[in-house]
Amino acid sequence: MKKIALSSTVLYGLLISGCGDKTAVNSTLTHVAPPGFVKISPQRILETATEVHWKWSIVGDRYWTNYTNGLNPAKRELIATISKSYPLTGNTQNGGSNIVFYDLDIKATKYGKLVLFSCSSVLSNGSGTKLSQSGSLDETNEANETDLRKVAVALVTTEVLKHAPGKIPLLRLEFAGKNGKTSQIDVALDVVD
Repeated sequence: MKKIALSSTVLYGLLISGCGDKTAVNSTLTHVAPPGFVKISPQRILETATEVHWKWSIVGDRYWTNYTNGLNPAKRELIATISKSYPLTGNTQNGGSNIVFYDLDIKATKYGKLVLFSCSSVLSNGSGTKLSQSGSLDETNEANETDLRKVAVALVTTEVLKHAPGKIPLLRLEFAGKNGKTSQIDVALDVVD
């Protein structure tokens, strides 16, 4: 009997198309979440006093075709949204992906007594679609705490299953000013449908 070596990409294609056996796929790669859930796998890439970098892999039970990424100043949220879904078994639509990556990098830069907090984020999918966003977090006041390891509080630090649709908090930035006022910005994933 001849053995054929297949790459993980080929195995993934066979699994999604209904051919093959789930045991043939690398056990660290789970490509489908249970019905009604998303699986979130966090990865802390860097955590220093001046930079915090996290990446979350999101695996769903459906394909998503629409992605948005940006800051909502009114709600004090940095939010990535995935929407316009269709079932993995759907045969009347194409495009999209059931695997999404959310990559977030936050930096603190001191200018004398002032600190500028900025971020850049990339929302991408398994099909190669990318949305990038960057800018200031509007926390350019005299911050009481400037060590990002104390400002950034990760809310998803281990692999979890979360109900979908729904808004899933991933990280919170808690700022304390020298004037005694506190503020926060929530970083979240919104699975619309």
